[in-house]
Amino acid sequence: MLALEVPGTGTHFVVFWRSLGPWVQLMDPSEGRRWVRRDHLVRELFVHEQPFDDDAFGEWFPTTGWHRRAKERLRDLGESSLLSEERPLPSMREIGIIDACSRFVERLVHRGAIRRSRRRDALHKLIDVDLAAKEAIRP
Repeated sequence: MLALEVPGTGTHFVVFWRSLGPWVQLMDPSEGRRWVRRDHLVRELFVHEQPFDDDAFGEWFPTTGWHRRAKERLRDLGESSLLSEERPLPSMREIGIIDACSRFVERLVHRGAIRRSRRRDALHKLIDVDLAAKEAIRP
């Protein structure tokens, strides 16, 4: 599901159906199936930005099931200190990186691409690479 900014009509929702080379097929409620060039689609994407206070996030996050599951996943990967109560809570960006990296490593371990004995090292290397990146990749 994608949100597009359509001049004169506002935000419009379509379903990304398939892609072929530089072309993307969309299911559009107002036009049916249609093919557009990928670069044209990227220019029409509606990018929602929502400011969020790190302090408010820091109060909310530890009360969530997301926090509980993230800690369980990290523990399963041999890492118990990243979200421990003894350390200050990481920033929203850092938590997002830790969560994404732990999900990725968890899948790699499950599929046998990383040995269980190397899971913690793989997690830390991936987190370090992501934390070193200055900006998120945007279209």
